[in-house]
Amino acid sequence: MPILTSEVAGAVLKKALSTGGDFAEIFAEDSLSNTITMTDGSVESAVNGRIYGAGVRILKGFQTVYACTNDLTLSGLLAAAENAAAAVSSLDRDLSPDLTDLTCRQSVNRHPILLS
Repeated sequence: MPILTSEVAGAVLKKALSTGGDFAEIFAEDSLSNTITMTDGSVESAVNGRIYGAGVRILKGFQTVYACTNDLTLSGLLAAAENAAAAVSSLDRDLSPDLTDLTCRQSVNRHPILLS
């Protein structure tokens, strides 16, 4: 069974892009890990863990906003998307690089290799 249905993902992405983002993505993870460390035949340590949650990333121009949550319900994901979208709406500065001066310049060979 998938972590997110296509309907939930669509609703979350729609909410994420609601304030003018150029691109949005969702990352969701639910994974378990178990590690047993042994030294000379004896158990040194045993650790288990779970990674569970989701993140919503929105790109606007050259800027990125990210929000995460461990609430994978529709309302939890929409809240994360809404928070990220609100942050995107506050990005008013244009940080695009200035590409108007693209003149070619000669580079100087500062470390020539002499072949004999």
